[in-house]
Amino acid sequence: MEVKTTAPTRTAALYLRVSTAAQAGDERFGLAVQTRAAQQYAQLHGLQIVRTFQDVITGTRATRQELDTLLNVAHQYDAVLVSAVDRLARRTAIAYAVLEELLETGAEVHSADMGLIDPKDEMSSMNFGVRSVFAQSEHMRIAKRLRGGMLAKVREAGRPVIPPSGYGWHKGEIQEEEAQWIRQIYTWAREGQSAHAITTELNRLGAPRRGARWSESSVKYILANPLHKGQYVFGRARKGRGDGRDLVTCTVPAIIPPADWDATQRVIQGRRRGGRPGTRTDAHEFPLAKRLHCGQCGGTLSAVTNEPGPSRPKQRTTQRFYHCYRIYRRDGSRGELCTHRRYYNARTIHPFILDQLRALLTDDAALMAALDVPTPQPLDVTPAIAAIDKRLKNLKLLALDGGLSPTEYKETRQELEAQRDALTTPANVPLQPNNLTQARDRLAQVLEGEDLAEMARTLDLHVTLHPDGRTDLKLAAL
Repeated sequence: MEVKTTAPTRTAALYLRVSTAAQAGDERFGLAVQTRAAQQYAQLHGLQIVRTFQDVITGTRATRQELDTLLNVAHQYDAVLVSAVDRLARRTAIAYAVLEELLETGAEVHSADMGLIDPKDEMSSMNFGVRSVFAQSEHMRIAKRLRGGMLAKVREAGRPVIPPSGYGWHKGEIQEEEAQWIRQIYTWAREGQSAHAITTELNRLGAPRRGARWSESSVKYILANPLHKGQYVFGRARKGRGDGRDLVTCTVPAIIPPADWDATQRVIQGRRRGGRPGTRTDAHEFPLAKRLHCGQCGGTLSAVTNEPGPSRPKQRTTQRFYHCYRIYRRDGSRGELCTHRRYYNARTIHPFILDQLRALLTDDAALMAALDVPTPQPLDVTPAIAAIDKRLKNLKLLALDGGLSPTEYKETRQELEAQRDALTTPANVPLQPNNLTQARDRLAQVLEGEDLAEMARTLDLHVTLHPDGRTDLKLAAL
């Protein structure tokens, strides 16, 4: 059967987009596929594509180089054509913003998968809104799957997502010439030298640096990076990128021995306190530091070491314990003091928490309660609902004017209300892990280790200790 075409009478600009360079040649969503779909649509609707704009960038970004160029010259064309609505954007709000900017130029906007996008037409507006919502949903699903794969690569396979390649590294291998300077930086820091003094000395000695001269910020970054002690961290909390709840770690070759790294951090913390010795929270002494929380006020328990001395004549051994930091008044602190004044001896609380973790292996209900299952984020369906409400209003006016019979009005109204109810009714998604057995097996694997601090990091363990003796465990990493 021959496809009927229309002689081109109007000019059109074609906009193409793929998220990555690797997708440009994809057989389903690549540039050639988008171009072919757009050309077929143009032939059927009398459009002549005279210029093509293409971006290789994620659809969640509102600013794109070629799209910005198109917006500046769109008034020169009769129409702007895309192969699908999701090529405009993968987020509903951005899709509407881009559409509005294009329409303000006076050009029509066409999508090969839905035709002319006309916000003044109820059905077209609703169609665009629904497609935008589904495009955002698909993006969220893909992003979640990709991040899950990255987390699994670190957590299960024990391999970095990307081989370390910063200063001291090359394609995942230690670059010895640069590593020697990293060791020297840590040595100077343990000797008490400031970041400014270390920076000055590095530049004076001509220490190799990739790119610009050494700066205080680069020295501070090297001193704070746990990668140098052999700990690769993925999922670190970053501004605008979540709260770091799914942080996972794996082991890589160390440039700095862990003991030297910890000693360096103590010296740095001491300098920040004006030279006063800080509270010792070495991982081997306090493996649950910053992971124990007060069940009374929600504060974090402090890790404290008391050494024998003249002020404690009866104390013969070093004592280590945790307590709520809000039981003491501090400079600048406000509010009531916490009444949870119990001190938890480190020698007894550590094995107690281990026993609690092992008990989860045989108690499914307790394990389920300990798993930190995220709440599904609802989609923004406001634009689609607004389009339906507008159509319902117009439908009523049409029926009052006699343009629709009572039966037609009733059937159409019920159909639109059903669509609106489907969008407004929250999906009944069970809040449970994908596989409880898998979580239990992973927990058992972690508990085979001997380092409680490493177990806590791997599980992202957080424990709430209540005054009445209750203990709540949370394992965010499972």
